[in-house]
Amino acid sequence: MLAWVTQLARWYRSSSHRRVLSAAVIVGVFTFAARLAGAAKEILVAHHFGTSDEVDAFGLALTLPAFAISLVGGSLHLAFMPVYVDVRQREGHAAAQRLLSTATVLCVGLLAAAATLVAAAMPVLLPLFASRFTPAKLELTAHLSYLLLPCIVVAGTTTVWTAALYAHDDYARPSSAAVAVPLVSLLSLLALGRAWGIRALAVGLLAGYCVEAALVGFALVREGMSVLPRWRGLSEPVRRVLLQCAPMMAGTRVMGANPVIDSMMAARLQPGSVAALGYGNKLVAFAMGIGSLSLGAAVFPLFSRLASNGDWVRMSRTIRLYALALLALTIPATLAVIGLSEPIARLLYERGAFSRADTLLVARIQALYLVQIPFHITGNVFVRFLSATAGNSLLMWFSFVSCVVNVVGNVVLSRWLGAAGIALSTSLVYVVSFTLLGIATWRRLHALSRPSEQREKLGIVA
Repeated sequence: MLAWVTQLARWYRSSSHRRVLSAAVIVGVFTFAARLAGAAKEILVAHHFGTSDEVDAFGLALTLPAFAISLVGGSLHLAFMPVYVDVRQREGHAAAQRLLSTATVLCVGLLAAAATLVAAAMPVLLPLFASRFTPAKLELTAHLSYLLLPCIVVAGTTTVWTAALYAHDDYARPSSAAVAVPLVSLLSLLALGRAWGIRALAVGLLAGYCVEAALVGFALVREGMSVLPRWRGLSEPVRRVLLQCAPMMAGTRVMGANPVIDSMMAARLQPGSVAALGYGNKLVAFAMGIGSLSLGAAVFPLFSRLASNGDWVRMSRTIRLYALALLALTIPATLAVIGLSEPIARLLYERGAFSRADTLLVARIQALYLVQIPFHITGNVFVRFLSATAGNSLLMWFSFVSCVVNVVGNVVLSRWLGAAGIALSTSLVYVVSFTLLGIATWRRLHALSRPSEQREKLGIVA
């Protein structure tokens, strides 16, 4: 116990770790505010719509745009930051600006292409995903999907700009800007919900993403960076981003397909299953949004700098300490919340159109979703390390494994537990992923600690 306290004291005295803690707190506070606004929005949706066809339609309509944002924007975020940090440290402001301008061109182009593909595929995919939807419900889903398509370009571009701000150690402004998305959605639902129904939520979501993009773009300008897309050529740093982005996009495409698969399989179960799955995941998304996003945002620039400097001893100590501390904090907290799942679901949702039976179903789904939290949050540290050390190809293969586990788990467990089986399958995916990521992290650290000549012979790059 004394050794643990001494280690924590030594950790806090390090200026870089204090920056990580400060950044995590800043991101966590604003993420908490965003999640509170999102929770208020979900409570209002539950009150007005319960687990009705409108919520089913919106949940399915949001799946493909969210997947596209994660596929392109999320992949570019992870591939872009380590290269941007390295270029800024070694070559200066002008080189970093050239990289940002070119990356913005690539991001907008890829996102626009993704939105076009989603729009073209919608008439084919929606009937497959929602074979048990009525014609009116399917038409509403398609209408909402087209309303949400511009979110792909706006939100995806914002993720790359946010990565640049994090690299400048600016965490407050992009994190506070993210509050705009649920807040504007909530205001839109309050103002237009009675007249427009669930469409007000889709319009509010798009408007919220636009406000967030404007705030993040303005913050970058304040840092002396231009956000205008401008092609500066296929330079060596741009090639490095693309080289890491390709496997990341492949992995994200596979891993990001899990929510699509979950929604598709839930749509084949009893009516209301898609909505119940969505409600049951809200608390988990709230917790992981605060934990994973804040910690991932804080440690990624640090890992990128350590990788750029080749400081593998310090990297190893940092990862070990963070992983042990996170497990020690999240496991007891998760068990406590699982025990309170039904009272929490009742407090959040049981009013208006949301019945007692809905509460029991959502509480069961919620408890099974909660199991993933310690593994998801701690595994995010491993993901950031692998991305910072050009190990995205490993993440791609792990994504394939996770997708297989999810599909098999959904098929087997949904027959036994219905929609709750899909939630349990998701948690099992993160248990498997955590194990694989942990093994890969320690093996890669050991390999990177070798002399450079040995690394070159083994084909290991960082």
